[in-house]
Amino acid sequence: MNFKVSFIAERKQQGFTLIQLMAVVAIVGIMFQVGSALFADVVHRKVVRSTALQLEKRIGFIVQQSKGRGEAMAICAGQSTNCNTNDWSLGYVTVTTNPVSDTPGKVEVVHRVEALDPVVNILSNRKKLVFLPGGFLESNTEEEFYVCPIHRAQFSYKITVAASGLVEFEELEGEMKCDQISV
Repeated sequence: MNFKVSFIAERKQQGFTLIQLMAVVAIVGIMFQVGSALFADVVHRKVVRSTALQLEKRIGFIVQQSKGRGEAMAICAGQSTNCNTNDWSLGYVTVTTNPVSDTPGKVEVVHRVEALDPVVNILSNRKKLVFLPGGFLESNTEEEFYVCPIHRAQFSYKITVAASGLVEFEELEGEMKCDQISV
């Protein structure tokens, strides 16, 4: 008897096909893009809020120090103690000062904040705010600071300093860009 035995090799799938791998890579890539954009938005929001809170606390500190020390204090845009710039993105410096004479010999630097994070912009129409010994603003008018991101503007903050030295912090609602704010 002639038996013809034929063995048909069974093929077992071992691994994934190229199409399956490419589909998984594409899905992971899309998820990464969406996730990284959301993460960047969260990071920018935190940086802007942190900068705004830091400025609010610094102004409140100056009010308290001008009361406690019994001398005038100022917060100036930039890094110069003679307050000659209006660019708050360079940082700001807190100084004791004589608001009448502004003599350089009378100035003492109390605190300095170097250049801000590049995603943040601080807007104000003032080069400096001077607080008199009682903690009142020298200008005797309400002053406003706007802290907002450079690129995305869904979140901005407003810091209001009353003539009495009261400092208020407010989160602005809706879409707002720094170039739309007039100070």
